[in-house]
Amino acid sequence: ELALTIKQIEARYIQPPEGYEYRLSDDGSRIALNENGHPILHKKGDPYFFYETSWGFKPTREQYAEYKRIRAQYREAERKGDRAEMNRLNAQLKQMRRTYVGEKPSVGISLVSQGQEATEEELARMMRRAMELQYEEYKKVGLEYLIPDAYR
Repeated sequence: ELALTIKQIEARYIQPPEGYEYRLSDDGSRIALNENGHPILHKKGDPYFFYETSWGFKPTREQYAEYKRIRAQYREAERKGDRAEMNRLNAQLKQMRRTYVGEKPSVGISLVSQGQEATEEELARMMRRAMELQYEEYKKVGLEYLIPDAYR
């Protein structure tokens, strides 16, 4: 019954409710299904968050503790106005960001415009939500130590 319904949706015999659309698979070739195998409805104009992996700063817990320690030293040197120390510490931090890398979860946003642009407030809200979703993914893979305190 479900398979027949999905085929009818894909053939456009069954229309989504007013103001909604059926989400398509990533390649756009078919209707996207949720974890239970049901078609996913998406409210028109709402952002779509997608999950992927990205290559970026991914230190171990110990490496991150060292990174935070050096960053605190940098802030102290900045407070004192010690340019030479700031430059030295900044070079260390840059090297760590280049060295401690790997694949980690990432969340992107896709906006489908319905003839009007999102306001700055709406964009900020969507970006916050994307970060929240990304940090939920961090927790799932044991990277919770990379989550800023503001999101804990």
